[in-house]
Amino acid sequence: MPFTYATSFLFSKESTAQNFTLFLHMVVSAIGAVAVFLMRMVQETESQGDLLSYILKFLVPSFAFTNSMLYTSNRKALNETRNYTEGDRLKAELLGEELLPRTNITLESFDLANMGGDFLALAGQSVVFLVILILIETGILMWFANIIRCRT
Repeated sequence: MPFTYATSFLFSKESTAQNFTLFLHMVVSAIGAVAVFLMRMVQETESQGDLLSYILKFLVPSFAFTNSMLYTSNRKALNETRNYTEGDRLKAELLGEELLPRTNITLESFDLANMGGDFLALAGQSVVFLVILILIETGILMWFANIIRCRT
């Protein structure tokens, strides 16, 4: 809630602020979270997906929420995709290739790489955006809001 209210000061019209907020939450949390989760399931893109997940969960609260919901419902599948199968090991041995190290996802829900990081991000964002909101409402940061306000 503080995130949405604080970002509304970036716009001069309420309708523009509302449309931006809805669009941001729809794209980043709904579409972005699913795309990042799918990247984390594919071996070739799992490290980029992990990095993107860490970045977005600390920037947009709705992403952290959606990411935790996706992890809760699919943690076993995600964990299984991160482990090499015996067939993978045999194929690499026959071809003389090395298996790249993979980041394992634990089944522990409140691990920082899982929902623990999402909860930590949400708690931190609540405090940070609440402080920003108080500073804006008291007029301390109003000069800053006027500088970066979008003129629409």
